[in-house]
Amino acid sequence: MIVRPYTDDDAERAVAFLAAAGRLDATLVPPPLAEWRAFTARSFNRGAGDFVVVEEHVEGESDDDSECSAVIAIMMSSRFEDDGHEVRNFRIIVHPTHRRRGIGSAVYERLLGQDPTGDVTLQCHTPEDWVAGCAFLAKRGFREARRCHFLRIDAAPDACPPGGVEIRPYAGTDVEDTAWCRLNDDGFKGGPEYSDLTSRDLVTLRGEPGFALALARIDDAIVGLCHVKDFGGAPWINSVVVARAHRGKGIGRSLMLYAMGSETRRPLRLSVLEKNAAARALYASLGFRVDREEITWWRE
Repeated sequence: MIVRPYTDDDAERAVAFLAAAGRLDATLVPPPLAEWRAFTARSFNRGAGDFVVVEEHVEGESDDDSECSAVIAIMMSSRFEDDGHEVRNFRIIVHPTHRRRGIGSAVYERLLGQDPTGDVTLQCHTPEDWVAGCAFLAKRGFREARRCHFLRIDAAPDACPPGGVEIRPYAGTDVEDTAWCRLNDDGFKGGPEYSDLTSRDLVTLRGEPGFALALARIDDAIVGLCHVKDFGGAPWINSVVVARAHRGKGIGRSLMLYAMGSETRRPLRLSVLEKNAAARALYASLGFRVDREEITWWRE
C-alpha cells in the first residue's frame, strides 16, 4: 500500500475510483471528470494540494504480466474559514472492498500532519445514517456541530417577480462579477464554509457543468442572485442571496422560481442548514421535500 500526495495526473483515476466505489456504496455521488477538475481548481482547495491518494499494487492485464497500481482510497482536504473558525475540512473515502483494513486510520494520521501547529478545527461531513463513518469520528473525539437538510423538488409553479424587480440571466460583465462577489460576502461571510470568490474562482464556476446564474435588479442595480450548477450529473441550486437592504420583499422566492421554471432544471436539489428556519420555511412553501440529512462534525 502506498500513501502519497494527489497530483493533477490523478484526475481521471480519481473519478474512476469514485465511480467504482459509488456502485457499491449508495452514499457516494461520483462526479463527472469536468466537475471533479472544477472542484479541485477552487481556491480553497489549493489545486488539491493537500489531497491524498492510496494505491495498492495489483497484477496488470498487460501481456508481460507487469504490476500496476489501483487507487483504493482518496482523502480530500481543504482549509478555510467556517463560522468564525479556521477549519481543515476533510473526507476520507475507502473503496468498500478495502474497508476494515486500517486504511482510513492510516490516512487520518496523514491528515493530522497537515497542520502541525494544531491551530485549526478538524471538520468532516457524513450522512446521518452512515453508522461506520459516524462511529469512526466519534471514536476520535469529534462532536456534532450542526445538521444540514438536502432537499428536492420535481416541479414548481411559474411566478412573476415583485413590482420594480427584473430578473435576467448572467451576461458575464465586469459589473455582474463585482456584484456576484459582493453578494457572496453579504450572504455568507462569517458563516459555514465561507470563502472569498477570487477572479480565478469565477472562471472556474462559469466553466462548471450546468452553470446558470440569475440576477435580480432594481433600477439596474443588482440586488440578488441564484446560482445553479450540476452536482453528480443533477442540477442543484448552489446559492440564493439577496442584499440585506432588499430582503423580505419576495426577491429570493422569485429568484428560486425563475431557476425552477426551466423544464431543463427539473428535478432540482439544494441544501439548507437545519437551524435556518426561515430558509427551510421558504423552500417548504415552494414544494421542496427532505431527501436526506448530513451531519457536520468538529474536533477542536
